[in-house]
Amino acid sequence: MLLIYVDQLIDMTTLSRMKSEQVYKLLNNFPYGIIFKFEEELVQWQNNINNLNIATNANEMSLKKSNVETIAKPHKSSHNLRVDEVLALSTQGSLILDYFKTHNKLNDGIRATLVDILIAQVLSQQIPMSVSLAESLANQIVAMFKTEVKDTYFMKIGCNKNPKGKLYSKYYNSVRNMKNTGLIPTTIIKNKIINDNQPNQILHHIKEENGKN
Repeated sequence: MLLIYVDQLIDMTTLSRMKSEQVYKLLNNFPYGIIFKFEEELVQWQNNINNLNIATNANEMSLKKSNVETIAKPHKSSHNLRVDEVLALSTQGSLILDYFKTHNKLNDGIRATLVDILIAQVLSQQIPMSVSLAESLANQIVAMFKTEVKDTYFMKIGCNKNPKGKLYSKYYNSVRNMKNTGLIPTTIIKNKIINDNQPNQILHHIKEENGKN
């Protein structure tokens, strides 16, 4: 039978597409028993090939979809604090949320407490302060408390100048106080910022703070 395949130029692709009438035409000189067995085996083999192709295509589609979702889905930064989560886990934070629901505004004392809670979380998690972190916190604050103004918490005044606002001020005042009391060695603060590749203006700010001591 192999000679028939060779003479008729039949390859695997041809076999995978062969129909019953073509089998009979190809093997018309063979006994019917052989033809029937060959057709039965051929149909079973074709079904196996089709099932394998379907499974392979499904796996490829699933892999492509997974890759697209991985690329499209933004990765959450380990330094991206969630203001709502921080406040919800704090007794004072919960009181701030309740106060805003009732009065739809914050006063200066509550703003100071809000900033204290957030900066305490930044320090407790040893997260280096950066422009992007401060701005992210400010954006979340004004999103949660609609009557608040972003500039109160973060205001960028130039490319080479340190941002202003309650968040930056509180962070660096806290760091300076801890350095003054010996809780944080100055060298550790410097190394932390350099290792985390923070913007140059932050390192410059630390140097300015050291000069005041």
